[in-house]
Amino acid sequence: MIACGGTPNFQTLNYYKSWLNLLYLAVIFLQYLDLEVKRSMEKQKKSLSSILLIFFFLISVVVLADDAADERHSVIQSTLLDDCSKKLDGVDGHLLPFDTSSLKCYTSWKDQDFIVMYGKGENGVWSFILSAPDKKGYVSIGFSPTGKMVGSNAIAGWVSSTGKGMTKQYYLAGESSKACKPDSGKLQLAPSKTIIISQSERLYLTFQLVNTTQPLSQLIYAIGKSPDSQSYLPMHDSMISTKINYETGGGEEGGDEEEEEEERLITIHGILNLIGWGVLIPIGILFSRYAKTWDPMWFYTHLAIQTLGFCLGLVGFIIGFKLEDADKDRIYKHKNIGIAILVMGSLQVAAILARPKKDTKPRKIWNIYHSVVGVVALALAILNIFYGLYLVDEDKSWKIGFGVFISLWGFVYFVLDKIKSN
Repeated sequence: MIACGGTPNFQTLNYYKSWLNLLYLAVIFLQYLDLEVKRSMEKQKKSLSSILLIFFFLISVVVLADDAADERHSVIQSTLLDDCSKKLDGVDGHLLPFDTSSLKCYTSWKDQDFIVMYGKGENGVWSFILSAPDKKGYVSIGFSPTGKMVGSNAIAGWVSSTGKGMTKQYYLAGESSKACKPDSGKLQLAPSKTIIISQSERLYLTFQLVNTTQPLSQLIYAIGKSPDSQSYLPMHDSMISTKINYETGGGEEGGDEEEEEEERLITIHGILNLIGWGVLIPIGILFSRYAKTWDPMWFYTHLAIQTLGFCLGLVGFIIGFKLEDADKDRIYKHKNIGIAILVMGSLQVAAILARPKKDTKPRKIWNIYHSVVGVVALALAILNIFYGLYLVDEDKSWKIGFGVFISLWGFVYFVLDKIKSN
C-alpha cells in the first residue's frame, strides 16, 4: 500500500512499544544470567546484557522512526477531466468495444498515472476503461465492499509473452496468489467487452458491468508481474485503495491504513519468527551439543540465545494471532503448527527451571526429553516458516536464502557430530 503525507499515528507507535517491552523483559532475564557468568568467569570483559540492551535500543529506534515516517494518511481530491477523448488519442478507436463519447474521466492513481473512464448507459450497463502505462506486467481494478483487497472482485489485464492480450476476473479470497483463482469473480460482465489493448506504451483495459444500479464506490488498483500460464496473479508490486464519486467523477486517493497495517504486521510477524526460530534457536542448539568443553560459558551462551529466540518467536506469535484470517483453511494450519511450537518452547523453558542435578538418573531422562522436544520443535518451526513464506507468496529469494542457511546449519551440525563421535 501507499502511505501519503500526514502526522504520525501515535496509536500505532504505542502498539509497537508494547511488543518491544516484551523484548526488554527478556533482556532483564539475560542480565541476571550475565551476572552469574561474571561470578564464574573473572576474566570476562564484555557484558552480554549491555550488548543486547544497545541492540534492542537501536531496533526500537529504527522501528519507531520508520513507523512515524510511514504510518500516515491523507486524502487527495482528484480532478474531473472534461474531455476524455484526449485521453484516448493513443489508441485506435476501432479497437474499443463500445462507444466512449459520453464517458467521464479522472486520474484515479496519480503516482502510477492511472486514468479511469466510465459512464452509465441504458438498462443498467456501466462502461469502464482503465488506462495505465505499459510496464510489461498486469494492471487491475477491483470493486471492494470494505476498501480492502480481500473480499474484492477484480478484473486484471496483461499482454502475454506471445503478444496476446489476456483478461481475467478474480475473486480475491485471500492475500496469496493461490487464493485468487482465475475466472472466480462475481461481477456480471457483458460478453466480448472485456479486452486489453496495448498501444502508444499504454494499456487500455475495457469492460462493461450489466444489471448494475451503481457499482461499488470503493475501488482498488494494483500492478504486478505478468501471471504464469495458469493465470494466477503474482503478488502485486504496488496497490492502492480509493473511493469514487460516480456523480461528479471525482475521487479520493490515499493509502488504506488498515490494509497497510495488516501488511506491516505480516512482515514483522514473519521476520521475528524467522530470526527467532529459524536462526537463533538452531545456533543455540549447536552451542549445547558441541561447545561443552567451555564450561560453564557454553550453558549461559546457549540459554541466552535460546531465550532471545523464544522471546522473538513469542512476540511474532502474538502478532500473528492479531492478523485477520483471510484464507482461513490454510491460515488455520499455519496457526495450529505455531501453537504446537509455542507449547513445546514453553515446555523447554519450564524444563530449565526444573532441571535435576548432574550425575543423577532423573538428569539422564531430562536430557533425553529436552533434546527430543527441542528437535521436534525446531523441525516444526522450519516447516512452518517455509509454509508461511508460501502463504504470503513471498519473493523466492527469501525461501532460497532461508533454505541456504538451514542447509549450511545442517552441514555444520553433521561435521561437528562426526568430529565429536571420533
